[in-house]
Amino acid sequence: MSVQEQVWSYLRNKGLPEKSCAAVMGNIEQESDFDPNLHEVGGDGFGLIQWSYDRKIALQAYGTDFQHQMDFFWSELTGQQGSVTGGYYNWIDKSEYIKHDDFMKGNGSIDDLTIAFCTSFERAKEELANLTRRKTAANTYFSQFTGTMPTGSVASANSNSDVLNIEATNYEVVKNSEKVKDYLYGRKYRIVVIDSSGNGVDVSELHCTFKIVKTIQMQPNTSEIVIYNLTAKTENAIMMTGTRVTVEAGYEGSQQFGLIFDGDILQTIRERENGNTFKLTIIALDSDRALNFDIANYSIARGQTARDIIDHLTNKASNPISFRKYFR
Repeated sequence: MSVQEQVWSYLRNKGLPEKSCAAVMGNIEQESDFDPNLHEVGGDGFGLIQWSYDRKIALQAYGTDFQHQMDFFWSELTGQQGSVTGGYYNWIDKSEYIKHDDFMKGNGSIDDLTIAFCTSFERAKEELANLTRRKTAANTYFSQFTGTMPTGSVASANSNSDVLNIEATNYEVVKNSEKVKDYLYGRKYRIVVIDSSGNGVDVSELHCTFKIVKTIQMQPNTSEIVIYNLTAKTENAIMMTGTRVTVEAGYEGSQQFGLIFDGDILQTIRERENGNTFKLTIIALDSDRALNFDIANYSIARGQTARDIIDHLTNKASNPISFRKYFR
């Protein structure tokens, strides 16, 4: 996989919109030609972003391989995990350019997003910026990668593919919702579709709806997730290779945000809602495997009673229960 593909996958898996990903990549092409080991000739710059001086020292203290560089960059772009990576928020809003919040949402043209990143994050000297090359490269990468499913896990599965560890996010606030201090008005959600290898595509930037039904009965929880106007390539990838789906939901400006559904895809349905709107409906089940396929092996010895057998099986559960403690 090329460095360009790795950068695109990393940024998309973090939830950065496609236009903003392309803007970052157009700038990286000008800065380093995607050479993570590049040392600036006649200067102090190093790596993909050409970090220098104190920022370069902080990066070197954290690590200089591709993964460390990207994690360090993400800390500088978002202000997240700075205490871990040593990279701290580096964006400075400038009145005549796109602001940070709009950049993170992909609001604006590719050219304007590329210029904003150059001036507010890279802060390259005007005579060395070469904005024409940055913009041309950004548009090229957008055409090349837009609509593709990022490689690499958004969610990582354990050895049994039964538990997914989803990184919490803080974007996709429902339009027109309100936020006043810490009152729970601003809703947010994240939907990720995952294939059998653990690779995922985050569709939260698109218009989505979901209905999740939880039950205490001996039957799976169900979800019906509708995603609107996917690109044909992404839609086909989801229909052909998607096996699991996760939904996180909660409120902006609070700690009440987390995983509310994690299940196996049972069916995908593609249909046209009207002349201009297509939708993909995903039907998924949660806990279906545990209810239908879990097996407990137990050898029955002579003289054991039915109560002994039941007690053994209940102790094999994920949350063991001593049958004898409650039934005598």
